[in-house]
Amino acid sequence: MNEKCGPDLPREHERRITEATHSADRAHSRIDGLVELFKDFTGEMRESNSNINAMVTQVTLLTEQIKHIVEATKRHEEDIESIKDNMETKDTVLKLYNKVEDSNSKHEKGMDAIMEKLRQTEKAIEDHKMEPAIEALAERKALEKSIKNWLVVLVGTIVSGFVLMYIGLK
Repeated sequence: MNEKCGPDLPREHERRITEATHSADRAHSRIDGLVELFKDFTGEMRESNSNINAMVTQVTLLTEQIKHIVEATKRHEEDIESIKDNMETKDTVLKLYNKVEDSNSKHEKGMDAIMEKLRQTEKAIEDHKMEPAIEALAERKALEKSIKNWLVVLVGTIVSGFVLMYIGLK
């Protein structure tokens, strides 16, 4: 392309410089928006961590409760062993054995319920940990789509500018 220096060429250059400046300003504005997005994300992560700490405290309390149950069960088993040693009749021992079996059955049901509660709490903690990551991924995909669209428009504008300039020069 042979460009002759004429009165229109400096105006064309000035127009291109103005468009590039406006485009750079818009890009800076978008970058500022990204910085705000990252600040918001950091705040959400801090809040999420405090929620996780609260759940850990609840798990610790449940663990203490389980510890008391285990200790009570151990004393119960020791008492049962002592009673078995002191029983004289088969009938009494059989009745006591049935009571122990019932007690063990109830204990197992209680332990199953506690373990189910622990599993639910652990699942809730895991789900809660994943919430910020899922939200961040969705925001990142939306941002990538926005940037891709912006780049397509920018490239289209540049190409159409060259085409119009080429047509104008002919």
